[in-house]
Amino acid sequence: MAGEITLSKRYARALLELGTDPEEVARVGRELFELAELYERAPELRTLLATPRTSRQKKKELLARLLGERVAKRTLHFLYLLVDKGRVPLLREIARQYDELHDAARGIARARVRTYLPLTEAQRAQLVERLKRVSERGHIELVEEVDPGLLGGIVVEIGSYVLDGSVRGRLRKLRDHLLLREEQRAQRAAAVGAQMAARAAAARR
Repeated sequence: MAGEITLSKRYARALLELGTDPEEVARVGRELFELAELYERAPELRTLLATPRTSRQKKKELLARLLGERVAKRTLHFLYLLVDKGRVPLLREIARQYDELHDAARGIARARVRTYLPLTEAQRAQLVERLKRVSERGHIELVEEVDPGLLGGIVVEIGSYVLDGSVRGRLRKLRDHLLLREEQRAQRAAAVGAQMAARAAAARR
């Protein structure tokens, strides 16, 4: 998985660096997500692009007929490259990495925020200021979601960082802590039992 993320980021960076027109750069980013959605929702397309029985040229001709003028030429040519390299399954991760790199280039950080109750304006402003310090970005875009399953508190995902301050998160940490202590006690008991067995065997000799 880590290797796929690294490779996807490499492809995304190369594609982003080719862009010169800000509008086209943004368009390519949107189209990558749309193509990833299409790929994931169309099993016939996935099968066709994966089968070695169909030549790479035929696959690219199919994509050209399917997408035509619907996507930017840069997007289509990039898709051809993924076909040649056998990397089409990485589309979703490439799209995500492209989006993050594009945001970083503009000094933007996008944070997914899940809360038990909707944020107030004051809470939203306070959170944005804190996230600016954490991310060292000048602009924060919040993607908010109300999730009653959190039981209270907040969960923030920004880049690869996850800040879990929810009640559910605290309960999960407590459970993991208790399970760890139970496992440690079992290990100590097993070790004591092994020592006693060894001493009894030595005494019999």
